[in-house]
Amino acid sequence: MIGYAQDTFTISATANYGADGPAASGSTQYSLTISAEDVLSGLQTTEGKNIRLQNEGGIIVGRVDADGNGSVDTTDLAAFAIHVNATTGELTVVQYLSIKHDDINDHDESNDPIDDPAVDDAALTQWLASGTVSLTATFTDGDGDFTTASTDCRTPSRFSSFVMPSATRTW
Repeated sequence: MIGYAQDTFTISATANYGADGPAASGSTQYSLTISAEDVLSGLQTTEGKNIRLQNEGGIIVGRVDADGNGSVDTTDLAAFAIHVNATTGELTVVQYLSIKHDDINDHDESNDPIDDPAVDDAALTQWLASGTVSLTATFTDGDGDFTTASTDCRTPSRFSSFVMPSATRTW
């Protein structure tokens, strides 16, 4: 394992439970989803292999598409995993393989910012592609009615060569 980070966050959503009130237990439940199985994460390994996402029992696993066939399964190497505690909302990110980072002084990189000679080979933080992973909170009232609120998990799942993967409170 290369890095491990954990944080607790809140979704800025409220539920009006009405006269039923919140469910006696489990009134708020958190879960992670992906936009599609095998979706590109927007990240690559340092070897340049694409990392694709799989939902493995509620844990989002970024796996290496080692043979370049556009698909991954549980036999492919895991680069990272993202998990949310269904009850507390605690987000955990674990990184198993090195993630490719842009070198802002390398003019061959297509998504570099304006070159800054004052910064010597600084790596940029890498993020999941927008819309690939979502966090959903499900609010259930006393008689079982429910509503949900979702947000893109791009922001809390970042990978930097200078710090361990991190989970941040940015919603």
